[in-house]
Amino acid sequence: MKLPFSEATIRELADGASFTKGQDYLGRGAVGDITRRGDELRAEVEGSEYAPYQVTITLGGKGIATTHCTCPYDWGGACKHVVAVLLACLRAPDAISERPALETLLAELSREQLQALLLKLAKGRPDISDLIDSQVQLLSRPTIINATATSPPRQRTTELNPEPFRRQVRSAMHTLDRMRSSEAYWHIGSVVNEVVQVAEQARPFIENGDARSALAILDSVTSAYMQEWEMLDDSDGEASGFFGELAPLWTEALLCGELTLDEREKWESELDAWQGELSDYGVDNVFEAAIAAARQGWDDPALVRVLQGELPPQRPWEHETPDDASELTEARLRVLERQGRTQEYLNLALAKNQLDSYLTMLAQLGRIGEALEFGLRHLHSSSEVLTVAQAFHARGAVAEALRLAGYGLSLPEAEPVPAYGYYLPPSHGRAQLGRWLRDQARAVGEHQQALAAAQVVQHVQPTLADYQALRELASENWPGMRDKVLAALRQAEQRHAQEAVNIYLHEGLIDDAIRVAENGSSYGDVLERVADAAISTHAVWVIERGRKQAEATIARTQAKYYPHAAQWLERVRNAYKAAGRSDEWHSYLNELLETHKRKTSLMPLLRKL
Repeated sequence: MKLPFSEATIRELADGASFTKGQDYLGRGAVGDITRRGDELRAEVEGSEYAPYQVTITLGGKGIATTHCTCPYDWGGACKHVVAVLLACLRAPDAISERPALETLLAELSREQLQALLLKLAKGRPDISDLIDSQVQLLSRPTIINATATSPPRQRTTELNPEPFRRQVRSAMHTLDRMRSSEAYWHIGSVVNEVVQVAEQARPFIENGDARSALAILDSVTSAYMQEWEMLDDSDGEASGFFGELAPLWTEALLCGELTLDEREKWESELDAWQGELSDYGVDNVFEAAIAAARQGWDDPALVRVLQGELPPQRPWEHETPDDASELTEARLRVLERQGRTQEYLNLALAKNQLDSYLTMLAQLGRIGEALEFGLRHLHSSSEVLTVAQAFHARGAVAEALRLAGYGLSLPEAEPVPAYGYYLPPSHGRAQLGRWLRDQARAVGEHQQALAAAQVVQHVQPTLADYQALRELASENWPGMRDKVLAALRQAEQRHAQEAVNIYLHEGLIDDAIRVAENGSSYGDVLERVADAAISTHAVWVIERGRKQAEATIARTQAKYYPHAAQWLERVRNAYKAAGRSDEWHSYLNELLETHKRKTSLMPLLRKL
């Protein structure tokens, strides 16, 4: 079976620690049977002594489109279970069970057969019945295209029944009832994700401007979750984190259609009561934007003046927008864009300092020159510049996009920006912008601009792929540039240890790679990859380092670590052979066999060596 990814692809998806742990999981047989249906791979991976985790991987385009695992990992990149499944696919592609895609299975069934199948699946399964009920209501919503202020969205003619959505939440939460508390802890993340998916069923109604139906769904989901969420173990913040995903849906639902003042006051009161309960648990201000949306609606006098184009006395882009207003402003902008109220969109975005949104809308309206002039004067962050440059490019204004991106790379590095619960360094945005400019400039033959962008990327966030792209662009000038690039990398290698090692190994600079590995790289697989590459040229170092790693791992006296020790001893064996010292290896192995003969889990691994 041909797979559209390689081990290098997997390394890019996961950090070094997750990749190493994924290798370990695969080595100890934690990956169950893998099934492929169309572009979807599914497998179970044993993660603890309890129920296994479910891994789903979607293939698309030239590689991996999405990955999902039911484990609680949420620290960026793919988790170790996803890595283990992907590696298993590469190592034994013929072991993947091929099944027809569901679309293929269902394509030949008649209406009567499909109906009979659904009824059979739902018989005795209230969770499936509720899911079908909610989906039928979604399918029956009115379809609204290009609704405007003068032609408001049409509401449902029949009232939506919220009970199926409420029962779906309860069903998801009660899946933990059959588990011990120590087991349930590991499944809280997947329960929360399931409830989020129920809440997301309000989104099509929001996008159609059917506020009342959307709010009915959100009300049923929120009230059902509020009744029981405090019984969940929230030590990792997953249970309370749900409200952070729910609140933006509430904010936009309250703004997407016409509600009466009485309706808005009712929702404001209900949200305020929920917020009061949550504050007792330390979940502060999560519904603040939604409460403000209910209170203000669209007829707040200050908002009306802004929408009409009355800006504050001072230029708004000279001052930061308060954090508590940004979520509300972003929700308003999404609604205004869907309703085609573009001038009001521009007025609000400018007044609230949403400059990337302001300029992107100008680009969508074809006002590229105006947007470029404004952007060159007032944009001050790489991420904003990238968003606007991409909008220019999408409109076919390639020259303007490249000019703006080049300006963005010349900006001084700003303060770190918050993202996904932690702070991204300024270099992250500069690297993203630089990669985009490098590739787009190269595509239209702007070689010097592409080369300059590639040099910026290599300086702020070096990777092997970016190093190779720079070498290709430098062409015949590369020999003179290479030494300078590597010298700069040596100055920054401890900040970019994993990628520095990748580059050194690619260039055959084993001594440099060893130096990084010996200096305590935080990436678990760096030392292993360096040792693998150094066996033939630096056998003595591999022997000394490998023995140290293996003996320290065995000393931990936990059997689950023994396969890792055996992997290091295999490297030691190969290094002894490469150095022509096989007799010493056999002597050392015999010592290990004698010393650890009482460790029954370790002995078979040693004998294999």
